[in-house]
Amino acid sequence: MKDNALLHRSWTSIFEFYHERQTDIGGYQCAIDALEKLSFAISRSHLNRQLFAHTSHDRLMISQTKSTYPPPAGSSFLVIEPRVEGDLQLSMEYWGAKHREKDKEWARLTEAKDLHAQFNKLIRQLCWNYHPISEQR
Repeated sequence: MKDNALLHRSWTSIFEFYHERQTDIGGYQCAIDALEKLSFAISRSHLNRQLFAHTSHDRLMISQTKSTYPPPAGSSFLVIEPRVEGDLQLSMEYWGAKHREKDKEWARLTEAKDLHAQFNKLIRQLCWNYHPISEQR
């Protein structure tokens, strides 16, 4: 039997990844900077030990449990993906027994400047957290 590989990284490591990520595409860099600020805020908050994350290219994937690959049935991820337009796509991915359950998934766009507020709103709607995190750095 093959062991599933753990994917999650510390929030400090996630912050450092986005902090070091540089691009010459202005709008995309704005979205990356928003992910840097969000991951820093999470690393300094109570969510540091309540939510788990990993990156897939520049996508931030957040879950309530430690992530493995392949994900077990019933897994869900809040995915935040930077876009070249300078905004970010927030979506939910759901995994069934063998594949993603795309019919359950949803997505919405947010401007980089609104990412923090949208994140707080979404994790409350998902019942993942009821105490918003601060943007202050």
